[in-house]
Amino acid sequence: MKKKNNKGFLLAESLIVSTFVLTVLIYLFLQFNNLMVNHKKSYTYNSVENIYDLGSMKDYLVNQNIMIDLGGSAYKVLYDNGCQNIGSNDVFCNDMAKAMNLEFMIYTDSDMDMIKTHINNNNDLKQDMRDFIEKLDSTKIEGKGRLIAKFKNGNFATIAFDKNNKSQSECSDNLYKFEVVTEGDGLYEDKSEGITRFIYKGANPNNYINIKENGVDVKYRIYSIESDNTIKVIRNNAVTSMNFDAEDANRRKSGYCTENYCNAWAAMSSFTNHTQTGAVSKDSSIKEYIDNTYSKTLTDSSKIVSKTWNISGTGIYTDPIAKAIADEKKSTWNGKIALLTTTEYLRANTNTTLCGTTSSILQTDFKKCTSTNYLFKGSSSWWLLSPGYNTSNVFFARSNGLVYDNSASLSYGVRPSFYLKSGLTFSGEGTYASPYEICD
Repeated sequence: MKKKNNKGFLLAESLIVSTFVLTVLIYLFLQFNNLMVNHKKSYTYNSVENIYDLGSMKDYLVNQNIMIDLGGSAYKVLYDNGCQNIGSNDVFCNDMAKAMNLEFMIYTDSDMDMIKTHINNNNDLKQDMRDFIEKLDSTKIEGKGRLIAKFKNGNFATIAFDKNNKSQSECSDNLYKFEVVTEGDGLYEDKSEGITRFIYKGANPNNYINIKENGVDVKYRIYSIESDNTIKVIRNNAVTSMNFDAEDANRRKSGYCTENYCNAWAAMSSFTNHTQTGAVSKDSSIKEYIDNTYSKTLTDSSKIVSKTWNISGTGIYTDPIAKAIADEKKSTWNGKIALLTTTEYLRANTNTTLCGTTSSILQTDFKKCTSTNYLFKGSSSWWLLSPGYNTSNVFFARSNGLVYDNSASLSYGVRPSFYLKSGLTFSGEGTYASPYEICD
């Protein structure tokens, strides 16, 4: 009787058992590897020490009243080898970051879907930062954002951060509950245009306000509170220097613009300046710059409203100021951003006798006017909105304190001005150290 050959069966059985054992070993290895990765991340992701350090940076941002606006971006870099990205580069901030070994920090919304979509389509953040972000919970917390940080030892941490550091108790309409003064620095009643408005006057009134440009606070000055509670502001320093009209002569030479360079602010079918009247074919170079470049930097542009601006000219020897204002009103323009007029510059001065008109400011002791007007900028000259008597000269505030007119082809500073809508609430005190901040 022949014995059965079981070799084939034994071979198949061995393969099955080996495969099973190998599968189990692979499974155990993967589980062990995941356990080790998670164990490692428990030390590198959101450790108690790193969360505590990041909390200290959060407290600094709150105490410095630094508000962060994404402006439609997925994130904003706050720290990258220095605190300058958060609008502060003081010694304390940099020393604190150095002590905690901070390498990189960003702010994003608590709704992580936007930044997760961003990192899936862009490589502007390093891979290890992107890996950490992918692990974060996407649950949105209303009114909150996130600080996300990488430390120099390779660790990462994240904590919640208020979108607006100001508590509602700090925000109020107190800016509208002002005290009118009749002498010294402060807010004065002004009826020179036939309506009641209130204008800040003096050497240094408490009228500082922060306006965000590209998400960063920039100091402006409140010029006036209008009868409809809109607030007119002007940039504290020039945003750029440029000629009022373009260097390429003749680009607007037609209609009203009879000279190579034209002093009209905007294109319009009929523009009147003193005795000259005619159409203006193109906007001035400054208006084009404001519309195409500067306006796009304003984070809170939705809070700016259109108003009527007086864009006609005044004379060098116009006295009294009511006559100069009437001249400026001969042509108007409706829009959002422009410049201050000549008479607005003069009306910010408390010394109305010496400095209240274009004729009085030409007196031999005109330099006294520089100490009673906060709009005076010392070594720099800057454009005003008002044309001179001809079609090519424009008024400007001179570095010596005078207001005078000169060719639109010259280059002076540009200090944009606009109106904030009524009904806003503010924090701060209006001082340089504690400027007004828009809460809404």
